[in-house]
Amino acid sequence: MEILRTILVFLHLLGMAIIVGGYFANIKAPKVIPGMLHGAYLQLITGIALFGLLEAQGAMTSDLRIKYTVKVALGLLVAVFAFLGNRREKLAARTAAEVPVGAGAPGAGPAAGEPGGPVEPGARVRNPSAPFAHLTFGAAVLAVVVAVFWV
Repeated sequence: MEILRTILVFLHLLGMAIIVGGYFANIKAPKVIPGMLHGAYLQLITGIALFGLLEAQGAMTSDLRIKYTVKVALGLLVAVFAFLGNRREKLAARTAAEVPVGAGAPGAGPAAGEPGGPVEPGARVRNPSAPFAHLTFGAAVLAVVVAVFWV
């Protein structure tokens, strides 16, 4: 049982490293990368498994149950933020690839490249998932703070 717990803790910490590493790898232009989403899923699954393992061993007190319930809720938030940010990145990439470049006929509105004009294929919206990258990172760090400092 101890070996299983150790493996789950290792995978749980690996998920956190993936989230934090993905955030810092894109710190100049924050975005949710697929690795951050996978790390969030890994953390959520291993966190729930660790919670269940403690419950199965009968080692849960009411204080620990509250702490781990808060951590599972934070894990869900991290996964939701990462999912929404990843979805926004994919949507922005798909939209930029599908929008045709306008010919700029007189009176038809702004031409390509002008503010409010059509977007060239391949052009991307700058950092569409930046808020979700910040929220994912912040919620993951908050989960660590709860794990370390909540006695």
